[in-house]
Amino acid sequence: PPEPKDIEKLLSQEYGTMTVELTTRKKQKKTFTLRELPQAREKQIFDIVQKRVLPHLRELAAVEWSASATQGDKLQKALTIIPDGLDMLAECCAICLDPFEEDGVDMKWVQNNMGSNRIMDIVNAQLEISKLRDFGSAIYKLLPS
Repeated sequence: PPEPKDIEKLLSQEYGTMTVELTTRKKQKKTFTLRELPQAREKQIFDIVQKRVLPHLRELAAVEWSASATQGDKLQKALTIIPDGLDMLAECCAICLDPFEEDGVDMKWVQNNMGSNRIMDIVNAQLEISKLRDFGSAIYKLLPS
């Protein structure tokens, strides 16, 4: 078992933050800070992904992703399998940018002010900051094969 010092180190570990500056469609600069999400908001992201991606998981797993494929190519393939994938990404991005729902950022705001690549980049950055990739990997290892 871990020593108390090791546990304390885990508990006091600082999660990263990233600043995102956007120019809105009204030409206004808006700054957001990506940070550790509250668990309630993480759960919302998991629920959104579960609802929209899991029904298509076998189809996604069957796709051959070439190493030379651009992010746009990958997005296009994924969208043929998950038709409302853009809405899903925008909804997750809104949660990342406004986790406390204080700035009025929702899926429509995201879609009206940002492109798909930036939306995906923000969601990916949030996964890294919140260490959700590590969490997801740990959960995956616990599932029976």
